Parts: sequence; structure tokens; C-alpha cells
Amino acid sequence: MDDAKKDYYKKRLSHYLKKYREYNHLTQSDVAVKLNYKTEFYRRIELEMEDRISNVFEYLENFANLTNKSIVDFVVYMEQLDITKIDRALFEWEKRLLDILNSLPSDERRKFDLEYISNVDKEKIFKIINIANKMSKIDKFTLNLIELIVESLTTKPLEKKEFIGKAIDKLESATNLLKMGLKKEGSDEK
Repeated sequence: MDDAKKDYYKKRLSHYLKKYREYNHLTQSDVAVKLNYKTEFYRRIELEMEDRISNVFEYLENFANLTNKSIVDFVVYMEQLDITKIDRALFEWEKRLLDILNSLPSDERRKFDLEYISNVDKEKIFKIINIANKMSKIDKFTLNLIELIVESLTTKPLEKKEFIGKAIDKLESATNLLKMGLKKEGSDEK
């Protein structure tokens, strides 16, 4: 195993442990006690300074390579796991994401699957997620305008008349939101 791969494993483990510790509001000492490690040893793992950890992966990889297996396949073999029954617990963010996707209308989920997931257009998905992250701080008025622009760019020419009617409704809705916001600001200033 080369040094770059060892560094990768140390970085991934460090990330995993830090996220676990932060999510559970624990100190390094708390986690060290849970793992039955000395605090200094645990701290070195989080700081990616502990080579013994990456050595474990190197051993596992070497054993797995004897029979052309991956580390995962080797661990499954060693633990005598039924791979058809392996079901890991979801992270909280994965649960929230699934809840959001499940709350979408089925036709929208199907479109999302067909246009992004099934085609594995990762670059497009990353850009959309990046845009969505930036939009989290945008007010409803601006969001309505952005939605209107996106719809105008993706509407087929034969559907333009129907789109124009919806666009007028959305503009009226956006204008009403803006008016309400301005009235609220005016009353807040008094």
C-alpha cells in the first residue's frame, strides 16, 4: 500500500471520528474512554498522525489480495456475514434527504431519478446541489423569480402559452410577497 493510500485512510478515519464526536457533543477524552484508548493515542488518530491505524488497512488489503478480494469482501468473509442481509444504519442527513425526496410528488421523484440519478450525471447533480445550498438564504420573492426563469428556459415552445399564464400568476404572487414584505418593513420602522 502506498503512502497516499495510507494518508487517505487516516484522513477518512479522522473525518469519521470527528463527525461522530461533534454530533454526539463528546470530547476526545470521552471517545477515547468509549474505545478503551488513551486520550493521547485517540488525539493522534484525529490529527492523522497515527500510522498504526493505516497499517491495519494495509494488513487487511494484503490478506484480501491473496484471493483477489476487496477489503470489504474479506471482512464479510471473516465475519461470516450474509451479504444479502447487510443493512447499515443511515446517517441523519441521509434520513432527512430521503424524507425530502419521499415528500415530493411521485412524478417529480421519477423525473429526478430519470434525469439525474439513472444517468449518473454527477457534475450536473453537484452543480444543482451547489446552487441549492446558495439559495437557502434567498427570500421567497427572489426564489419565485428564479423558479420563473428556470421554467421559462425549460418550457417547450408548444407549451409557451400555458407557461405565460402561469408566469403571470407567479409574478402576481411574487409581487404580493414583495408588497407584504415592504408593508411589514414599514410597520416595523414605526
